[in-house]
Amino acid sequence: VEIDRPTVFNRGSPTGVTVSAVPEGLGSETASGESSMTEPPRVHHFLVNDVVGSTGLWDARPEAMHSNIRQLQRLTRSAVRDNGGAVFKTVGDGSCSVFESADDALAAAIRLRVLLAEATWKDVEGFDVRLAVHSGIAARYGGDLLGQGVNEVSKLCALADTKGVLVSVRSLDQAGDVPDSWEVTDERECAVPGLAEPLSVVDLLPRN
Repeated sequence: VEIDRPTVFNRGSPTGVTVSAVPEGLGSETASGESSMTEPPRVHHFLVNDVVGSTGLWDARPEAMHSNIRQLQRLTRSAVRDNGGAVFKTVGDGSCSVFESADDALAAAIRLRVLLAEATWKDVEGFDVRLAVHSGIAARYGGDLLGQGVNEVSKLCALADTKGVLVSVRSLDQAGDVPDSWEVTDERECAVPGLAEPLSVVDLLPRN
């Protein structure tokens, strides 16, 4: 049986042995259904992606969108895994990944943006993906992460364009040098819905 999300099976009968299965690229604890905190709050480094206008695309081209979303998930897992991260949450058509360093999160975002630009998408005129990188506080609950940092990066992603990567200054300050083939725009204050104070951000864009 092919699965595309964390799944729990009961072997033999509904009361049989419980087995958790997780697709490649997701954290091994994600399917466990843990509700208690397994790691106290600390700073994590996040990469979030989201598809622009996905509701309309699903309505107009449902079969193509199944193919395109599967490809997006494969490309995301590849970029994240190759840079030491793990996808820990899927929300709608997007995903949230976590890394031990801002360097790794930024490198994964750059790699994913390149992969997205090279990809061929099925039966759609535009398949635009927003990317955001941010560092913030979150606590681990089994394979999931919850906290202000996750909320912040999700809201930032909704404000990103589809050409580069929206990066919080918190992450940029902790990362190393940006590759020469990419440029960093001037720092600006970004009003984020639901947050009392704006977040300082930059755009990371490929050089022409």
